[in-house]
Amino acid sequence: IAVSAAAGDDRPPTGSDLPAWLVEVRALRGRVLFASGRRPQFRDPDANSFCDPDPHDLDAWHIAARLNGQVVGCVRCAPIRTGSSPLRKLLGADRLAEVMEHLQTTEDRCAEVSRWTVDPDHGYLGLGYNLIAAVWSFLAGEGYQIGLAAAGSRGKQDRILEHLGLHYIEALEAQRSEAFDDTLRFMYAPFEFPSEKLQRVLEKM
Repeated sequence: IAVSAAAGDDRPPTGSDLPAWLVEVRALRGRVLFASGRRPQFRDPDANSFCDPDPHDLDAWHIAARLNGQVVGCVRCAPIRTGSSPLRKLLGADRLAEVMEHLQTTEDRCAEVSRWTVDPDHGYLGLGYNLIAAVWSFLAGEGYQIGLAAAGSRGKQDRILEHLGLHYIEALEAQRSEAFDDTLRFMYAPFEFPSEKLQRVLEKM
C-alpha cells in the first residue's frame, strides 16, 4: 500500500499526460463503479475501457494497494477546503460549515475521504479494511482531526464503514444520488479516537 499525491503546484494536466498510477486508479474505480452496467457513464464503449475521470483527483492524495504490480484497491483523501470538494458540492458551503461546527472541528483540521474502492476479485484479502486503516493513519499523521465521507447504502458500504469505526452524522439526512444510483449516508471518522479493532492495525502502520 502506497500514498501518491496529484495535488500541488505541479499537479498533472488531464488526458494522456496523467501519471500512470492515476490512470490505473481511475480504471479500477471505473470498472467497479460500472457495476455490470448499473452506472454506464463509467465505461467508454468505443474504447472498451473503464474510467472514473473525476476532477477532484488532482487535488487529492491517493492511497493504492497493489498485488503483483496491479492496482487492486484505492481510496483518496484531501483537505475539505479544496475547491473541487465533492462534499462541498453535495451539501453546500453553509451546511458543511454547520457540520464542522457540530463536530467541533475547523476547516484546516477537517479532511474528506472518498472513492474507497476494492477489486471484487481480491476482496477476500481484507483490502478494504487495510485501506481505511491506511487513510486513517495518513490523515491523522498529517494533523487532521476529522474525516468526512459520503457512503453508499445500496451495497451496505455505510454499514461496513460503521463497523470499521466511522459514525453517522445524524444531523444530515440521507441523500439520493442519481449519478451513482445509490442513497448516500454522511459519516465522519474521529482520527483521535479509532475503534479498538482499528487501533490494533494502526499501531503497525
